[in-house]
Amino acid sequence: YNRHGLITTYQMRVLCYGHGQAPHAFTKFWAPILDYCRTVVKIRALILLDDIIAVHQCRVTVIRQFQFVLDLAIYLGFIIRSPKCRLSPSRQRVWSGALIDTEQMALFLPQKKRRGVSRSAASLITMAKENQNISMRKFASVVGPHPCSNPPQRACRQGR
Repeated sequence: YNRHGLITTYQMRVLCYGHGQAPHAFTKFWAPILDYCRTVVKIRALILLDDIIAVHQCRVTVIRQFQFVLDLAIYLGFIIRSPKCRLSPSRQRVWSGALIDTEQMALFLPQKKRRGVSRSAASLITMAKENQNISMRKFASVVGPHPCSNPPQRACRQGR
């Protein structure tokens, strides 16, 4: 609130370390908000970049819980793009490139993505058979980053 009692909003125009940090910053910003929602309305929700998905066995409950999250986001100043937001619950949903099936409690990669992974793995196998050098970047693009590249961090430091 400003001195006239009006709500003042601020918008970031640049990020300190460039646009590459935007997904990380957004996820970090939303983490305590979702923690609050988990505590208040007992929502089971995941966030990945700017996508949030909520899961509950009762259709009415998940609608009510997600409406709480939306209302809170609007209250905090987020602009919600209605066409991108799907508020109708379903048992299967494509989320962040994967199909989530809550009836089978399974996660599936779409056919196109499976084909891409198969092609990349076949390329890696061919390179290995031909005794070609395989860069870590190429290897990580197929199997994911090596755990040593991101050592685990302690959740909290004791004595501080």
